[in-house]
Amino acid sequence: RLRQQLLAQMPEAQWLEDAPLTDDQVLAGAQAAFGRPLQTQLRLEQAQVIVSLDADLLAAHPASLQYARAFAQGRQAHAETMNRLYVVESGYSITGAAADHRLPLRPSQIAAFLGRLQQAIEHHADAAAGGGTESHAASYADRFLHAVATDLVAHRGRSVIAVGPRQPAEVHAAAHRLNALLGNVGQTVHYTPVAADRRPHGEAIAALAAAMQAGAVDTLLILGGNPAYDAPADVDWAAGLAQVPLSIHVGLYRNETGRLCTWHVPQAHFLESWGDARSFDGTYSVIQPTIAPLYGGRTWTEILARILGETLPQSDELVKTTLRTLVGEGFDERLWRRTVHDGLLADSAWAAEETEEPPRSDLPTEMRDEPPAEGQLELVFLPSASVYDGRFANNSWLQECPDPLTKLTWDNAAVMNPVTARSLGVSDESLVTLQVGGRSVEAPVSVMPGWALGVVGVALGYGRVAAGSVGGLEEAGVAPVGCNAYLLRTVQAMHTVTDLTVQQVPGRYPLSATQDHHAID
Repeated sequence: RLRQQLLAQMPEAQWLEDAPLTDDQVLAGAQAAFGRPLQTQLRLEQAQVIVSLDADLLAAHPASLQYARAFAQGRQAHAETMNRLYVVESGYSITGAAADHRLPLRPSQIAAFLGRLQQAIEHHADAAAGGGTESHAASYADRFLHAVATDLVAHRGRSVIAVGPRQPAEVHAAAHRLNALLGNVGQTVHYTPVAADRRPHGEAIAALAAAMQAGAVDTLLILGGNPAYDAPADVDWAAGLAQVPLSIHVGLYRNETGRLCTWHVPQAHFLESWGDARSFDGTYSVIQPTIAPLYGGRTWTEILARILGETLPQSDELVKTTLRTLVGEGFDERLWRRTVHDGLLADSAWAAEETEEPPRSDLPTEMRDEPPAEGQLELVFLPSASVYDGRFANNSWLQECPDPLTKLTWDNAAVMNPVTARSLGVSDESLVTLQVGGRSVEAPVSVMPGWALGVVGVALGYGRVAAGSVGGLEEAGVAPVGCNAYLLRTVQAMHTVTDLTVQQVPGRYPLSATQDHHAID
């Protein structure tokens, strides 16, 4: 609401959004399939067959808590049938660990897997990969594909095909078509509108950097975020910011971006703040504080209201006004108190939209699950289970929490399959240089079974130089924690890189990992 008022009052202003971990490919896939961006809502409790393609539905999805509960409902031992989960992924995720059947594939090969699955379902040819019958001499990937296709066709209207945000738009579009062909839409799959109309994050941050360098930005207001640290490596954010006469950063910390700005405004912590939000299914929620602001911090809504001319804006009144705008004539004080009490507005989720069957997507069908040729490595960027995208780097309790799968604490690492590690002549705690184009980052190696051959994964959010006394503070001599993988990302390669070179360097780096107690394997 305040954004709309700001743009109406200041017609020359632009509002851009940036986030290092994005769903841009997801929305682009829906745009290609339906002609408009839509959110995919899954009803996993109604699904007998779930196919997850590089999608960590149970841990890294915005609705992961809801999906985990729904998935568990379909696996009750006393039920007549239990759901079955197939996972195809490049790394190892919580969802992959819960799979009944799992196929490790390089990110670039998942499109081909879906292309062959599309052929099998469309032709109804014994639901076999590429037609014909399954051969016992076929590769594991072929047998896996045969089983998935057979199961999906046998459970029309009771299955789900889900694709993760790292996959390109055409893979998402193909998954929408297959869900329609299988009769899942309206049963286990629903579509809802997207609240915000925005440009893709990488495109937005690159356009802003170009405008700043051209001298087209007089005043820049940054509400949270840290683009000086996490912007794509081919976007010279710092050089552009230096050309802006007035820059104002609002954040919890005077981080890498705040230190480059003319002004830094302390932001109120979320536990000190009134606010509102929409959940993944559109449910409107009211955020209320647990304590009063300790250090005079301000919320983003208070700052926007001040810019719009309100002398002493009250956060709770700003939220109340928004609820009044949403509800209209049905608003009264009783509804406000009930919404604050419940934390959400009842029956405010977005209604499902009707969709037509999407057009066919032409995906590759040549799938290779053999080891890649020498030097053909792929790099996958992952959210950190502890510091996420880097925003929690100064929280020692989170740094101490082990990754649920690698068990690493206080560091990120180049995670790879044991076979890949042997082919590179490295082992746990070896030091390597990850090179992409003319950019490089040094990282220790962590060997983990289950990763696809020829794939290296590295968590984002580490290597901070202005996080604080825990996460890294260059000016105070506090060394960064981990390596900064953002230095390898570009606007065109935000999620995966297919031209990675790995070279071993002298020395070893001790990693701190928790141990499994009483493991029987």
